Amino acid sequence: MTQPPSPTEPRRPPVPVTLVAGFLGSGKTTFLNRVLAGEHGRRVAVLVNDFGDVSIDQDLIVAADETSITLANGCVCCSIRDDLIAAVRDSLRREPPPEHLVVELSGVADPGSVLRTFALMEKRWPLFVDGVIALVDSEHFPEEGEPHHLLAREQLVLADVVLLNKTDLVPAAQVARLRERIVGWVPTARVVETVLGEVPLELCLGFGCDPDHPRHLGAESAHEPAHGFAAFTYRTGRMLSLDALRATSTELPSSVFRAKGFVFLDARPDHRTVLQIVGRRARIELGEAWAGRPPETVIVFIGSERELDPRALAASFDACAATSSSRPGPRLGAALDWIRLRFRRR
Repeated sequence: MTQPPSPTEPRRPPVPVTLVAGFLGSGKTTFLNRVLAGEHGRRVAVLVNDFGDVSIDQDLIVAADETSITLANGCVCCSIRDDLIAAVRDSLRREPPPEHLVVELSGVADPGSVLRTFALMEKRWPLFVDGVIALVDSEHFPEEGEPHHLLAREQLVLADVVLLNKTDLVPAAQVARLRERIVGWVPTARVVETVLGEVPLELCLGFGCDPDHPRHLGAESAHEPAHGFAAFTYRTGRMLSLDALRATSTELPSSVFRAKGFVFLDARPDHRTVLQIVGRRARIELGEAWAGRPPETVIVFIGSERELDPRALAASFDACAATSSSRPGPRLGAALDWIRLRFRRR
């Protein structure tokens, strides 16, 4: 097995990693094709198990060899072959390095073991798991008692977002029953109904959610809904409490799929703190100093168009304000990923 780099190797800003899981035929390749061909303005490295399954427009290819295909939009499609760690290492060492890494899990892989592998890599390499997306074939998901039912369920257990795919091929009542079962199996995940895996990349990968440079989202408190989703930007100049932020982020309503932004936090009031939430997975990381810029909190939320409640979200985060009588919060280290650590202990 390939060993992680030595601690003396120079470190780069951590690259977010999205794991894409799902049983055979669930639509992973269709989803990955959309990531590769998308005009999202990001350098994305997509690691796949089989080049033959990926459909890439020949006009987009600018270079290719036995292990990778480079596209005109800056994306790179790389083969995992038999060594996931080596594929990740080689992707991180590319010049220029990727801004996001998307990894396709085999249709029969154990997501838990893959996630543990990435937990070990996080300790030595500049990366972190941003989220786990699982796709489900609404038409052919194995029923209880069928040979592959338990394996198909295992693909879902660590998902942050479940894409209930191919919903146009079955009656609505069947989709509703399967959705209810998935919620029972994975109560912490956000379940999104899709056709051909089409969901905004802002939701799945966070593209366009940067409060400093939003692509598709506006900079004010309300945005126009698209594809059944809506966004809300929360903004305040008050300092927030780390403990309160931790509790609030853990208990966000199921209508919130993703949140991303920076926070004026009592733990390090002299620096911006970067906050990222996918489902019930959250991460905060020390950012750059304010450097004369007025400290403030700006968080972009993406959720269900019908259920996202901006007023309730604003009230929840307003309640996180640090009080003058409270003690100073704990010093913030390089990164704190409290929700993922909590769920790994289960």
